[in-house]
Amino acid sequence: MHFEYILHCLFIAAVQPEPYDAHPQYNFGYSVSDPTTGDQKSQTETRDGDVVSGQYSLVEPDGAVRTVTYTADPINGELVLISVVIVFMHGK
Repeated sequence: MHFEYILHCLFIAAVQPEPYDAHPQYNFGYSVSDPTTGDQKSQTETRDGDVVSGQYSLVEPDGAVRTVTYTADPINGELVLISVVIVFMHGK
């Protein structure tokens, strides 16, 4: 029992809290285009303090492209705009 208590105390002492950032900032993005599976998608996002904005897009199985653009901030809350572009091809 004494041995378990010592290990527990050492574990707690090794954990340190994350530093606080009053104005967090980041940018990230990625894209995938896999010709084998047909998977096509992308995303970008930016944060500047309490404001987060971004966009992601993907190609649906039927070929339509869905794009979601979003923003979140403490004044307006979360705003999302979704658009879908459908391509019609006229056959011969």
